[in-house]
Amino acid sequence: MDVRITYSDVATPSAEPSAVYSYLAMAGYLKAVRTGSQEGGKPVCRIGMVNREVSYSFKSLMERATAVIQTADSAISSIYAADPVKTKKNIEAILAGLAMDSS
Repeated sequence: MDVRITYSDVATPSAEPSAVYSYLAMAGYLKAVRTGSQEGGKPVCRIGMVNREVSYSFKSLMERATAVIQTADSAISSIYAADPVKTKKNIEAILAGLAMDSS
């Protein structure tokens, strides 16, 4: 875990997954619990959500992100398939989702 992690360290497409875990832990969304074992002289920890509310919020965020990705994939497929009806429907769904998230 890197305690010097910043948002800019995780906001790039090339960010390492470990950087995301460090950022979430330093921001207070994850907690590390020592397992009692060590690896290379460093303690081994398991990670978890700090409380139930954060867990529910994180789950909701992941579900929304998954839905956006699926809709974007569907939009791309409909563009490649030259299907204007599905393309319109998918783009409308993406824009509606963006409008709901901005409020």
